[in-house]
Amino acid sequence: MATPNPGEPVKKKNVIKRMADSMSTQRIVIDLNYENFMSEKERMSLAKQLEFCYSSNRYSAQPFQLYFTSTVDIIVSERFVQTIPYWRSWDVFWKNENFMHLFKSEDLVYLTGDSPNILIDLDPKSVYIIGGLVDHNRHKGLTLRRAESCGIRHACLPIAEHLKLSSSKVLTVDQGTSCMKGESFGLKTVLYCFLVFKILVEFQNCNDWLGALLAVVPSRKLLRLNSGDHPTVETEKLA
Repeated sequence: MATPNPGEPVKKKNVIKRMADSMSTQRIVIDLNYENFMSEKERMSLAKQLEFCYSSNRYSAQPFQLYFTSTVDIIVSERFVQTIPYWRSWDVFWKNENFMHLFKSEDLVYLTGDSPNILIDLDPKSVYIIGGLVDHNRHKGLTLRRAESCGIRHACLPIAEHLKLSSSKVLTVDQGTSCMKGESFGLKTVLYCFLVFKILVEFQNCNDWLGALLAVVPSRKLLRLNSGDHPTVETEKLA
């Protein structure tokens, strides 16, 4: 084994934690009941995002209790198995059931960019649901309608309260991965499920929304601080 030179920083080894060993009891659900709203390419993009969610969770200081629900259709897909062949070994709760059959309805909060309600904090008693949908905003308001039809609470992440985003633009938040970007339409920002999950992971670690958002948005996208001390984010035009 090579000996590091004096004065060189020692790289920290990423520590993998299992949900059972986590001090966090916070439950996060990825709702996979959108199979019929996506193309085959979008389903494969979603499969990769689930992999990113799983990886992000297990390397977190305190992993969430992560559930994938309504999985009965997606896990029988041959392309899904080809995309992430080791999914059976993941430290995730795979549930064929709908989330309404797994948790008390009063505990459920659906996270959707179309909600007028701003998420202020994470309540350890609540179950936060992220829509497992990749549709480039073709089905506007779909996740909000799902929450309303289930009669459960809904909220959106406080992005506009902390970051200034230009409208009608795409904000790329991870290098080299086309599925990992948020889309802003008008005044609403649509984030793919991995990004929502990653922001929640960062927020749990630092308990600060601005810090969580800045941990996800690359520094090269941050242009300057405005008078309200909110970073202005450079965006790229839609192709």
